[in-house]
Amino acid sequence: MLFPLLPMLLPMLSPLLLVDVVLLAGGTVHSLVPGEEPVVADLLVEDGRIAAIGADLSAPPGAERLDCTGRHLVPGLIDGLVHFDREHDAFYLAHGVTSVRDAGGEQVRLLAERMPRARERTPGPFLVTAGAVLDGDPPATPRAGIVRNADQARALVPLLAENGADFISIHTNLGLDAYRAIVELAHERELAVWGPRPAAVPFETALELGQDGFLGLDALLPEGTAWHGTTEGLGAALGGRATSLAAAEVGVVPLLAATHARLAAPDDAALARLAGLDEDYEVWWRGEWEARRRLIQDPSVLSAARAALDRQSAFAATLVAAGVELVPGSGAPNPWLFPGAALHDELARWSAAGLDTGLILASATRGAASALGQAAERGQLTVGRVADILVVSGDPTDSLASLRSPEIVVVRGTVLERDELDEVVETARAESAARRREKSAELIVDAPDLPEGHVVLSGRVHTTALERTVTAERFAVVRTEEGSIVYVARVVYPDEEGLRRVMHVSQTIGANGRLQGFEIRVTSGNDLLVAEGIFVAGSLRVRRRLNDLPVQIDSTRERVRAIDVGSVTTVLALGQLEETSEFPVMVFGETLEPQVANWTQGRDARGVWQVTTHRGRQAYQLDELGAPAQVQVVEGRALRTTLLDERDAYGGPGLPPPAWDLSPAAVEAEAPRPEDDDVPDDDVPDDDVPDDDVPDDDGDGR
Repeated sequence: MLFPLLPMLLPMLSPLLLVDVVLLAGGTVHSLVPGEEPVVADLLVEDGRIAAIGADLSAPPGAERLDCTGRHLVPGLIDGLVHFDREHDAFYLAHGVTSVRDAGGEQVRLLAERMPRARERTPGPFLVTAGAVLDGDPPATPRAGIVRNADQARALVPLLAENGADFISIHTNLGLDAYRAIVELAHERELAVWGPRPAAVPFETALELGQDGFLGLDALLPEGTAWHGTTEGLGAALGGRATSLAAAEVGVVPLLAATHARLAAPDDAALARLAGLDEDYEVWWRGEWEARRRLIQDPSVLSAARAALDRQSAFAATLVAAGVELVPGSGAPNPWLFPGAALHDELARWSAAGLDTGLILASATRGAASALGQAAERGQLTVGRVADILVVSGDPTDSLASLRSPEIVVVRGTVLERDELDEVVETARAESAARRREKSAELIVDAPDLPEGHVVLSGRVHTTALERTVTAERFAVVRTEEGSIVYVARVVYPDEEGLRRVMHVSQTIGANGRLQGFEIRVTSGNDLLVAEGIFVAGSLRVRRRLNDLPVQIDSTRERVRAIDVGSVTTVLALGQLEETSEFPVMVFGETLEPQVANWTQGRDARGVWQVTTHRGRQAYQLDELGAPAQVQVVEGRALRTTLLDERDAYGGPGLPPPAWDLSPAAVEAEAPRPEDDDVPDDDVPDDDVPDDDVPDDDGDGR
């Protein structure tokens, strides 16, 4: 979600680390400046930047001197596509990755993590981020900002620019008009546009309108073709597209390692490394492997998948020969793409495709810096540039292998030798183990604050995702003397980064079935974020504040039926609707920014509600008392399941849903999605052949 008050988050971040003056003496300096040959020299780092390069430099008094004789100095590596998670900082640095570009996700956290004080905490790689990704309706990833038309683009793109996004990230479900407006507005603000090519935008149109870069080779396939299908005429068509891309100066992140990772079972080493990541990743990755296992055990499927990778690799070489700028990106931490290591896996696939080692090194440094808008700051070893430097044992122009485990990493002037790098990795793994223990503990949640009135129903639910409990919630339904119904809940989240996050939500529905007012209070540590709304004079007015500071006042004249903030109060309220139709819901994200979205719902023959939302779909069932027996939410490839733990109607009837005619004829007429007549139970796509498009997620890779 979009949030303009990032400076308020800065007090929560750790202070900057002190940077020493360092002399790296006697190494072979690979400047990566075009035309310059490697030279044995000293390199002086001062105030986080390269101060001098030359023979027999004199260091200032008190400077640290590191003997690099016989070793090689190269610029820090740059990963052009990650889904950033700060818990992976140590893994990136340990593999010599000093800069990463995030594709967009949870904007507040990403833009806060980009701040210098946050980057020096571990320390971690320099972060370039879009903040949020923009997509159509429904979005391909659940945390995307939805842009249905050009008007919404004109509202969101300037806000992203104002919040400090480094570029604009797009996804596959954008419509043509929205896409056109996004590209135009981004370029007016000198922001590049990167992403997969939206399905509604032809390749030629994307080039004409000026998309700056494509993520994944699928964006370049001619219509009606596939990597694993017929190859007749495909080579010529791809060659023509390579020429067009070069002429338009459009960059490409090929993601070859992502395809390669799907062709084999995870080995013991991969499973051991996986145990060092957060539990969410282990559940996700193991689930991906179980879903893929039967595919690669089929010789014909595996053969087709390998042939697809060979064609993609050959096309990558064609792109380079045509003059297209390839940008190495790992796609980490999607399944079996380990942060840091996956970039080296990608570079190895480029080498296997026949690309020159020197070109690969230049692409991972100088070329990637240019693609990220950092050409003046990073990617070369020259005086004045940021001191992101690797010291490695072997000549990287002969072999890229020594880059995987650098002996020294200098990140923005801070020196980490190999033993220190290993130490920060072990610390990260220990912290991951501690988080696993915390998340395994049962979530304790108190009863919510109740308004005046008669409590007709209360209970407790818990929600799981990837086989892990992500929230526990106690709810209550209160009937007031005025005849309104108030749905209240307290939601508790697992501790994260030492903070306990609790949300209290209350929404009041009038006798006419319309929302009269609501309150949302989210506490996280010492911070309190509040959103309040009241329907008055034909308008729903919404006020937000962070602690004691006002944030924003919004209003809408739409007759909203309910609010949605990830609580069961929403389905409790919607389950009382007496008709099926499209209706507006006010939706709130991480920062409680309101957005009105249209939902539809209807019940199938079993009495299960099937709901089409702005982000995907839901299925839920209320029991005879009106309590939520089960709720399942599908957004993109993510699945959340909410189950009822207990409920109490205090001897009364509760709040049973209205009677419905569930005859086949009525269901046929009423249900908005009759094909979805079952509660969704699988969030893994059943593809015949693994493709090369890395699945997107919520920005932190989960």
